[in-house]
Amino acid sequence: GDAGAGGAAVDAAPGADPAQRQGQGGAEQQQQQQKEEEDPLDAFMAAEVLPEIERRKAAEEEGATGGGAAGGAAAQGGGRELPISRFGDGADESDEDEEAERERQKRQREREETDADWAKRITTGKSKSERMKAVDHEEKEYEPFRKALYIESAELKAMGDTEREALKDKLEVRVRGKGAPCPLTSWFQCGLSERVLAVIKKNKFELPTPIQAQALPAIMAGRDVIGIAKTGSGKTLAFVLPMLRHVMDQRPLEEGEGMIALVMAPTRELARQIYQDIGKFAKALGLRAVASYGGANIATQIAAFKAGCEIAVATPGRFIDVLTTGGGKVTNLARVTYLVLDEADRMFDMGFEPQITKIIANTRPDRQTVMFSATFPRQVELLARDALLSPLEILVGGKSVVNRDIDQHVEVRQEEERYLRTLELLGDWFELGKVIIFVQSQQRCDRLFQDLLNAGYPCLTLHGGMDQADRDGNIADFKGDVCNMIVATSVAARGLDVPQCRLVINYDCPNHMEDYVHRVGRTGRAGNKGTAYTFIGPDEAAYAQDIIKALDASGQHVPLGLRAINYQQKQKLLLGCAKTAGSGFGGKGYRFDNDEANANKEARKAEMKLLGGGGGGGGSDS
Repeated sequence: GDAGAGGAAVDAAPGADPAQRQGQGGAEQQQQQQKEEEDPLDAFMAAEVLPEIERRKAAEEEGATGGGAAGGAAAQGGGRELPISRFGDGADESDEDEEAERERQKRQREREETDADWAKRITTGKSKSERMKAVDHEEKEYEPFRKALYIESAELKAMGDTEREALKDKLEVRVRGKGAPCPLTSWFQCGLSERVLAVIKKNKFELPTPIQAQALPAIMAGRDVIGIAKTGSGKTLAFVLPMLRHVMDQRPLEEGEGMIALVMAPTRELARQIYQDIGKFAKALGLRAVASYGGANIATQIAAFKAGCEIAVATPGRFIDVLTTGGGKVTNLARVTYLVLDEADRMFDMGFEPQITKIIANTRPDRQTVMFSATFPRQVELLARDALLSPLEILVGGKSVVNRDIDQHVEVRQEEERYLRTLELLGDWFELGKVIIFVQSQQRCDRLFQDLLNAGYPCLTLHGGMDQADRDGNIADFKGDVCNMIVATSVAARGLDVPQCRLVINYDCPNHMEDYVHRVGRTGRAGNKGTAYTFIGPDEAAYAQDIIKALDASGQHVPLGLRAINYQQKQKLLLGCAKTAGSGFGGKGYRFDNDEANANKEARKAEMKLLGGGGGGGGSDS
């Protein structure tokens, strides 16, 4: 019926009244004329843009009242599809439904967060050491390696127990732990190659120092070692020479493999110094070493690691950066079998415990570990228990003792007196050799530097606020013949090895014993004589006790003025008017098992009887 009706309507049009057809023709002609006169842009706006704007506005209004954009559009149009605008986003009713469904699914996915997504989310913003992936050593198959490379010479084998103990007494060496080898008496007794011996001869190292004499055979025998020795005693060579032999005994590196030996140090200066000492020998043996520390160009360091190296010397913070860069593809710890922690106490003092612990945990458990520490606080002992296996503790000259070749002077000086006194000392010492002046802060360093320049004394500065390139340049100039004096903060007290240094001035008093020992230890190195002056004022009385301990331990005179301010400080402590100062350092050394502790106790009792002491108690031998 619909079709017939439509046909009738169509057929009726041609038969319409002529006047009506004429009227319709006039209207069509008028509309055509309007279309011709209308601007094309206006036409486009009216036909396309404005309807789209109205549609979106209506959808927003209906959506705000809870009707929903899609439902409102359908109701308004009676179910008719809205026109799709090529100027809009092309979203019709069904598209809007799909968009709503996608939103719902997204919220559902967020509620059903996976463990991996959760781990990724909670680690966002954490430090690199926290994001460093832990290694499951049970899943890894590590290739075997040799630790014990030392064969005792016939000369040392022929020595009896009495002769060996006499040699240790002569060297002032004490060893704790079972199975310690006899100390060396010459370089030829430790099985070094001719190329290494040639470098030793070239650098005029005539005989092993006490720490070297005992540590070299112990480390080469494959033992884990804790070394405690005074500054300037040759600790670096004590772990470098066994390290070279350890590395040379293993197969060559393949592409993508990390270092074999890793040395961790607390400061850039010490890391750089160790790297330079290693470089003297590595070049002769064809080994590659890389130094990695903050302040230097990390891109250059990463390139060196990617190229491959058998030995790495690094500060903990920068090394974590390298290990976590590129998803851990720059280098790895899979082949580290020789690990050195130099100045472990200082690394803990500087807050590197999390990084050190993480690095140690990611190296293979059967590695050989060597630790050097000026003192043995509780934190370092806990680290040693986790990191070292049945270690030997080698103690030379007492813990935290200033070298006896250094003449120490402590003067009670007010702040306003120190500059003039410094000028008096420089008048006597400036022409005799290198001079280091230590201050407490970067600002005081720069100010004293300027004052000395104005007084006619050319000098350099060294502190943590300087760029690494400037620090390296100033150290090189100080070691060379460019300038004989440097003003520094304690950052330079670690690893700044300048044998020609004749005088150290502590312009500001060190705030604990370890800092004092290491500052003063910049002079009197490698068998040379040295002199140190320390200024202390009443406002620094809290540090007097540590300075007195250091002077007593090294057999130096304690001035009455220092004892006086220390007495005043003790009175204030009794009255509760002052607090003690300290860095948390100290400790009694590594705690061995009960059998060895009892054996040590019996040995001390026997020693006391020989000395007429009537038998001693069970105190520490440290």
